[in-house]
Amino acid sequence: MAVGEAGRNRVEERVSRIVQQLRASGHRITPQRVAIIRHFVGRTDHPSAEDIHTELLADYPMMALSTVYG
Repeated sequence: MAVGEAGRNRVEERVSRIVQQLRASGHRITPQRVAIIRHFVGRTDHPSAEDIHTELLADYPMMALSTVYG
């Protein structure tokens, strides 16, 4: 399963670059924000904010839908 691992590594590299860019722009980096970025970067479709919120709610039960929009 080397291909799967390589794909995960690419996703994590993209997530890391995005987080660095956000931090450099003065944005706060929260665990929820990183989870949203990671969730979105690893997809090939275009999920709605509601879809992302619903899918991450189990791990972040206090996350508001506005967090996904922000």
